[in-house]
Amino acid sequence: ATQPPFSMAAAAAKKQEKHKQAAPPPRVEVHVFGHVLGARLETTTLGYAAHALGLSTSAALCSYRLAAGKGWALGKGAVAGTSHTDCPATEPGAFLWEQPFDASFVGCVLDGWPRMELEVRTVDAHGRSELAGYAYHHVPSAAGTHVLRCRIWRPQGTLVDRLSTFFLGAPPQLKEQALIYGQHGSARSLSRSNGRDRIVSVSGGEVYVAISVTMRELPPAGPEEGSGLDDQPMAVASATA
Repeated sequence: ATQPPFSMAAAAAKKQEKHKQAAPPPRVEVHVFGHVLGARLETTTLGYAAHALGLSTSAALCSYRLAAGKGWALGKGAVAGTSHTDCPATEPGAFLWEQPFDASFVGCVLDGWPRMELEVRTVDAHGRSELAGYAYHHVPSAAGTHVLRCRIWRPQGTLVDRLSTFFLGAPPQLKEQALIYGQHGSARSLSRSNGRDRIVSVSGGEVYVAISVTMRELPPAGPEEGSGLDDQPMAVASATA
């Protein structure tokens, strides 16, 4: 006996639906390039009493890192770098770096969208390098050229830490990166503001980033594509005179 036409159509539709569900989603390539222009640090970051003791900040540098979640993979380019040490001769607290960056990411999910992580360090007249603060900003999801204003923050620390920062300009630092920038898909991403690990922070100024974003669709790939870039260590800023 021949199979009824409606049964054949239902089987074909079911097979097509199964194939559609098994097919991996399309990928997108996000290409980001631009410059970490510079920063303006607040007076509290530079330290009041440190200036009177001859330990005031005379220079600053910035380390950047481009990070993405597990659904993303690095296409090309460098994900981390460190600027030169700028020594402004006129306006205190204003630093110019023009540090270029250029990288592309390939992914198929919105979760774990690429972002830029920044660490600013100051260098005093005696060559001592200290933390000025951390900052981060997600890569804009719209193609085009953008200017990002990334707020700098640093941990306030205990009373002893605050007194040390006021007189000597030696602010506390964080060792765990998940507490600094958060981690994609991790519960500790919110630990800076919730729970036992709550961190009290103070503002330290702004970092300015000029970034251009281009996007293009790529053919689907296997489910194992992309291992994420959250586990890569951030570039360590070296203190230069």
